[in-house]
Amino acid sequence: MAASAAYNVAIGLQAIEARDVPAEHGLRASLIKELLRRPRWLAGAALNFLGWPLQTVALLLAPLTVVQPCLAAGLLLLLLMGAHHLHEPVGRREVISLAAIIAGVVVLTVASPQRSDTSASAESLVVVLGALGLLALLPYAISRARHVSGLPVAVSAGVAFAWSGISTKLLSDALSTGNWTGIVGWAAATGLAAALGTASEMTALQSRGATEVAPLVFVIQMVVPVLLAPILVHERWTDTPINGLLLLGALCVVAAGSFLLASSRIVQAFTAGEPARSSTETAESPSRESSVRSSSKDTIEPGERGSSVTTTT
Repeated sequence: MAASAAYNVAIGLQAIEARDVPAEHGLRASLIKELLRRPRWLAGAALNFLGWPLQTVALLLAPLTVVQPCLAAGLLLLLLMGAHHLHEPVGRREVISLAAIIAGVVVLTVASPQRSDTSASAESLVVVLGALGLLALLPYAISRARHVSGLPVAVSAGVAFAWSGISTKLLSDALSTGNWTGIVGWAAATGLAAALGTASEMTALQSRGATEVAPLVFVIQMVVPVLLAPILVHERWTDTPINGLLLLGALCVVAAGSFLLASSRIVQAFTAGEPARSSTETAESPSRESSVRSSSKDTIEPGERGSSVTTTT
């Protein structure tokens, strides 16, 4: 949960800066070069760096099936911070999302399989991780022939972050066995995957609204590693209630709650850097508030919309 808090606040800071970078830098090394000049983006990068060892320690103590969904906890922090800063009441959507995340994580924790420090064969790892890597790199290959942005790039970001989640688990296994070759190798691979995911997510934010990018990236990076855990890191779902069906159901509940919460107005407005509303604005009628939002939406270009909230590894 501490790792998730660091990740979510970090991406909030980074996304604010990403929307100000010219679109021609999308899917290029120059995008990262431009962002490295921005202090607020660097502060987000520092928080990301802090979250990674916290996640690694968590994976030394609990299975991937539990740790990855727990990364949704940081969304709760962003909701509380956003509601306080914007003076927005927490509505039914947010309450349902919170309940879904909490209930799903509790079930996953109680019904989770035993932590495993063994992994699949080298051939299986190469096939599965290679396929994920190719999917994450696909927009970069296509962009040479034509411009690619938006949701395909958001999928690339989610897959890259999912890759880094799996490699972080493999890094924790290497740490537990003292395998220094594995420690160095998986640490380097995780860094590369995280950098790729960051570049893809920042590019997606330049052309799509945050309410489209953030939930998609977040759910992909959370769900994919958990579904692959039985194959890649030998977490035995068959030893859990109803042969893993309870875990699958709980994962779906957490994913749905995360999707709703990541796309809620409070979270999106807070990470987009919107100012707090005054007491007069807070007292406005719902119809007038809706009208103001609708009018504002009509005058904002797609590339100028709010920023993303997601956990990055």
